[in-house]
Amino acid sequence: MGWTIELSCGILLTSCTGSLFYVFWYLAGRGLEQAGLTRARFALLKIVAAGFLLPVAYVFLKGSSAVRELGHGYLFGRTYGLLLASRIFLAVWVLGMGASMLCLLRAAWRLHRKMRSLMPGGTEAYEQFAVVYRSLGGRGRRLRLFKSYCISAPCMCGVLRPKVILPVRRYRKDELQVVFTHEIIHYLQGDMLLKWIALLLRALHFFNPLAWMLCREVQRWSEYACDARACRAIGGARRYFQVIADMALAPVE
Repeated sequence: MGWTIELSCGILLTSCTGSLFYVFWYLAGRGLEQAGLTRARFALLKIVAAGFLLPVAYVFLKGSSAVRELGHGYLFGRTYGLLLASRIFLAVWVLGMGASMLCLLRAAWRLHRKMRSLMPGGTEAYEQFAVVYRSLGGRGRRLRLFKSYCISAPCMCGVLRPKVILPVRRYRKDELQVVFTHEIIHYLQGDMLLKWIALLLRALHFFNPLAWMLCREVQRWSEYACDARACRAIGGARRYFQVIADMALAPVE
């Protein structure tokens, strides 16, 4: 049953590595934010996510232990105490991860049910959508446009079949310009895939508070990076946020 020790150590060491990456990102990111390098801080956050996924520390320590350079070869020794602790940890980890994955599957199923009510975005809106998509450097026709009565705010969803979804209402051209720019940038940045990866990492490392903080920061900084890029594409933050404010305050038709 030595595999329980190996797996437990792998999970814990990977979680510790991701935590160290996150602390470094938090400290270094303040300087980047003050310098106005929002996209750089967001790019660095993606590396932090990789730290929670790749067992670099485990592989390094395992190799060092094997040649007796670290821990005199007993770092991963199969002692009774370590074996018992690893079994208890794995039992708790499987239960916690299973519960977290069930929550994710339930959320994905609810989203899937909402997708059944999608309608085509309309010819005029789609033409403007295609123009904005090409102006931002988009290629191909993988990203599609839909409308729905089941959502209250524009959004982008889907990883394998990405789509921009608009609530059914009347839009001015400048409103569509802002909405399309924002959601298309999310697509070009790969934000949906990153958010799902962050949710999976939170499920795998549910015992680590920093994994939960990572998930929250991915949500937050993907929006910050998107807004920063969208402001430049639209022609300035004042125009961009003014249109967003007008849409938020507009009465529902």
